[in-house]
Amino acid sequence: MSGVNAVSEEVSSNSQIAAGNQNWFTRVLGESAEYFDIRQWPLASGAPFTPQDVRSSNKVCVIGKTTASQIFGNDDPVGQILRVKNVPFTVTGVLTPKGLSAQGSDQDDVLIMPYTSAMKRVTGGTTLRSINVQVANASDLEPAQQQIVSLLRQRHNIRSGRDDDFTVRTQKEIADTATATTDVMTGLLGAIAGVSLVVGGIGIMNIMLVSVTERTREIWARTAAIFSRSS
Repeated sequence: MSGVNAVSEEVSSNSQIAAGNQNWFTRVLGESAEYFDIRQWPLASGAPFTPQDVRSSNKVCVIGKTTASQIFGNDDPVGQILRVKNVPFTVTGVLTPKGLSAQGSDQDDVLIMPYTSAMKRVTGGTTLRSINVQVANASDLEPAQQQIVSLLRQRHNIRSGRDDDFTVRTQKEIADTATATTDVMTGLLGAIAGVSLVVGGIGIMNIMLVSVTERTREIWARTAAIFSRSS
């Protein structure tokens, strides 16, 4: 497709991984070798797996900082073996930390392997859950999205007038959705704060009113006493 310069097929699952006497439950992603460039996610140490690893379904993987700490502690994970569903994988690299995502999940708690290895050795699936696509320029985004929709409708044999059985979303759409959600939450919190201030103000006013009402006789008595002394 014109404008598309990188593609990463994706298979996603959650699995127990282990090395030695340590084990950890983490997110397992099957990706192509272009995934790290698409996500602009460099490695802190080691090297990513290669296109040859993807073609050969090699038992290699890259892990995030959280996963590395939980499994290997302070040891260097590069070159070591960890097991995913009892299948041994060699760690080729450790990703640089990204921290929490916008949804609050730990992006560094992840294991990434060739998608062919994930399908053949871990999930046993034969279909792709999603595909990541990168375009060369921002101006190519909308035309590429239209081309992808057209191609998928053709490959899925969807007739004219029928609804799509897939979803194509851009980063801009995802960002706009996140912004809209944030705006709604901000407005909701502002409304709650406003109601709290009103309720608090009414409560304070009632307390003061009750206090003044209970002391009305005392106030009048003191006033009468002052006038009596002055007279």
